[in-house]
Amino acid sequence: MDDWIDAPKPGPTAVATGVDREPAGRAFERPRGVRDAWLLILTIGGRGWAATRAGDLSLGPGDALLFAPRTGLAYGAPPASDWRRAWVVFVPRPHWEPWLDWPPEGEADPGSRRLGPLGGRIGRRMRRALAQAHRFAQRVEPHGRVLAMTRIEEALLWARTANPLAADRAPDPRLRRAMEGVMRRLDEPLSVDEIARLAGVSRAQVSRLFRAELGTSPMRFLETRRLRRAAELLTMTGEPVEAIARRVGFRDPFYFSTRFRRRMGASPAQYRATAKRSTADGG
Repeated sequence: MDDWIDAPKPGPTAVATGVDREPAGRAFERPRGVRDAWLLILTIGGRGWAATRAGDLSLGPGDALLFAPRTGLAYGAPPASDWRRAWVVFVPRPHWEPWLDWPPEGEADPGSRRLGPLGGRIGRRMRRALAQAHRFAQRVEPHGRVLAMTRIEEALLWARTANPLAADRAPDPRLRRAMEGVMRRLDEPLSVDEIARLAGVSRAQVSRLFRAELGTSPMRFLETRRLRRAAELLTMTGEPVEAIARRVGFRDPFYFSTRFRRRMGASPAQYRATAKRSTADGG
């Protein structure tokens, strides 16, 4: 059992940390992920790997991974190299939510997210913040874990400066035109060629822009935004599922439900019911 990844006890300073080394060839598997907490791993030396539902990842210095609660994963060091990393398991404060919106590894596993490699000033400061979080978390005085949480917040803010999805980070102007056009036309049957026209570039160029800046394809970006908008409408309105499907560009309600379940882990009806219970309970 991989005990270090166990979630800390719930609370405003819930945190577990580490700065350690995995020997070459050592591996762990956590099929159910971390319950009710997030996991952040930053590679600080050597090589590592992680296997997610979206595919296998090779990790080098500066690569940062973020796993949402209950996201299954396997990870370790390859046979030829140790893997040095800093990691934190934390229950985020409410205002941290936008900072956790890293590019997903793929539509098959939206809970696995990645940035990097984070080099230069950003990489150094993020590494330092996580190392300080670990030192503070080991202290016995009452404020040690509070200070650790402030360093995790600092690390997430540094990561945000390199996150192409961050609203306050200016993307390539051509990519911004494409993204804004997509958001205005979620209900329309868009293609890669039409997204390229929104950006004012060729089909090949727009695909390279999305891949370089967002780590995904134009069509995956489109579907992700459609499904996120659908989740908002399911939570905030009483519109029928079929109507919401049309509003976000799905003409086939069954296909919409299939894609929504794959992305959100629940059917549209189940997602709405869970959101209502959470609101009724004050969550």
